[in-house]
Amino acid sequence: MCLWGRELWSSRFGFQDPVVVPKDGAWSLDNQRLYLPAICRSYSLIAMVNPLEQRTLESVFTLPQFTPLLLYLEAFRAFCHALHHKATQMGMGFPPWPDLLKYARTKEDIVLLFSEVSTEYRQTGTTCDLILVVLPSKNSDVYSKLPHYH
Repeated sequence: MCLWGRELWSSRFGFQDPVVVPKDGAWSLDNQRLYLPAICRSYSLIAMVNPLEQRTLESVFTLPQFTPLLLYLEAFRAFCHALHHKATQMGMGFPPWPDLLKYARTKEDIVLLFSEVSTEYRQTGTTCDLILVVLPSKNSDVYSKLPHYH
């Protein structure tokens, strides 16, 4: 599997606007619109599941009600909706829902899931514009290693 990527330069929100410097690893995108927005036609999402949540998700099927799973899925739906809404608000074309959703429990799972995503897109003959990896926390040990997976 071969994945191509590029390092993103600091953002400019207008033609002659100054470079926006991220604070704590993030840019404030409130009331901003991209100067040359990209179009994302398809994306996949890999979500790291916290080991504590993993046990909850595994045990949920033994419960009479699926409340924890439904809450988790509702949070995921809200995340995808917010992502679509913000991208659209900033002028990007962005699908409301990912083509593929994969769950990773360990950092080693991420490598395998990248391969699975690549295989599934290849088999369907479609192109994936973006793979998002949602980490359990900003200081996750996976965060620093993620750009080096290939």
